[in-house]
Amino acid sequence: MVALDIVVNVIWRRCDRLQNPRFEFIPPSFYVELLRNYTRFYSMADKGEFAFYSVLKSEFTHRPQWFTQVDYVYSSVLIKKKHWVGLVLHLKMWAIYIVDANPACPSELDVNSYVNPISHMLPYLMAKYCITTVPREMNFDPLTISRLKLPLLLEHPGFSGVASLLLLEMSAAGEPLNAISFSEAEVRVTAENYAIVAMSTLLHYS
Repeated sequence: MVALDIVVNVIWRRCDRLQNPRFEFIPPSFYVELLRNYTRFYSMADKGEFAFYSVLKSEFTHRPQWFTQVDYVYSSVLIKKKHWVGLVLHLKMWAIYIVDANPACPSELDVNSYVNPISHMLPYLMAKYCITTVPREMNFDPLTISRLKLPLLLEHPGFSGVASLLLLEMSAAGEPLNAISFSEAEVRVTAENYAIVAMSTLLHYS
């Protein structure tokens, strides 16, 4: 997960050079931190008064503002500690799209059990930290969840993290998700490039 967080930081630097991109990448650790709130969130009667851990605030105070500057939010999440999938948060559609290079693994049950808490907490988190009235207008309903069927199959489990990021980067670049396709060899090359980027970033800050 640390490696993917580092790659997302590199993607940030590339995105920040673009003119009004209308999308944002967030590190996988963001959703890990968000889910640590769920037990307390679930047990609280007045969820509008719930206090999220402060570590989540930095995404909204130090990055482009969701809704006013961002329409799509991209991130990878780790399911059952072994398989990565991509999450596309479509703010205008009030929806979460799940993209995966191997739809047979993990199961629908495993994916939904991970993403459902996210869909319920995000409206309250966004109401707290975003400059928007949308969550209130939507009555704080959870975001709808859809797992998209993609025209590709990558069964190598060791490449799921790289494949999820590659899918998200291609989508952010304007590729229609239902038309994205790549080979295992292309993912292997991408993995090598990500590793080089991550290593050079670590050396730069060491």
